[in-house]
Amino acid sequence: MAKKFLIATFLLFFSCALCLVAGQITSAFQSAPARRTEAQDIPAATLPSATPAPELAPDEKLFAELAGLSGVASAGYGEDLEIIVRWRTRAGLTDSATVRMAKVTAAGYLRRVAESGAEYSGVTLSGWAVLVDEYGAETEAEVIRLYYSRATLEKVVWVNFDKENTWRIADSGDVHPLFR
Repeated sequence: MAKKFLIATFLLFFSCALCLVAGQITSAFQSAPARRTEAQDIPAATLPSATPAPELAPDEKLFAELAGLSGVASAGYGEDLEIIVRWRTRAGLTDSATVRMAKVTAAGYLRRVAESGAEYSGVTLSGWAVLVDEYGAETEAEVIRLYYSRATLEKVVWVNFDKENTWRIADSGDVHPLFR
């Protein structure tokens, strides 16, 4: 009983100390004088006016956004306004976690395309992974190749969509047995 009391007391004092330190740090930042920049010393009339960045078309914005995501190797148009997203799936997790992560990632790409406003007829997802055979040899292989028509993606209610259904709603394609 005394041991539990000592542990609880220690945790209480430790959390209070953390709160005090955090409060002191926060107040130090709040009371620090504002730094002046050289631009503040120049009269506004002599500063060059900032030119706003040109607005990107929905498809350009989508491809730029996808290209900035971790794991995406390429994203762009194929034939007949088909969007192709090629990415490398994450490895090193348990088999079920790897499959779950691939489904969540793929659903995220599909949602971005569907909500982007870009012109497209469908989406092909091409997922790649490093596979290790029974001899220990590694090979990079396409483990997911699925096609989703625009009509299919327009049916999806993304806020309620269960990522476990990502493979099931595909119009066509194939998934490696390790990723099913």
